[in-house]
Amino acid sequence: TTMLQKPGVHFVYFEYRPTNPMIVGRAVTIAGGWNSKRNATLWAVSVRGVVGMSGQI
Repeated sequence: TTMLQKPGVHFVYFEYRPTNPMIVGRAVTIAGGWNSKRNATLWAVSVRGVVGMSGQI
């Protein structure tokens, strides 16, 4: 979705922190928001609403 909101932008770095187990084969929602023109925070949420990973790009 970053390609739709910020066409032409390329990731220079990606860092993440696992906070809870993410189970293979279960649905996950990936969400995020821009902190500035160059940085965004992302997180992955399980179907139970538990954040499994968060990261910065």
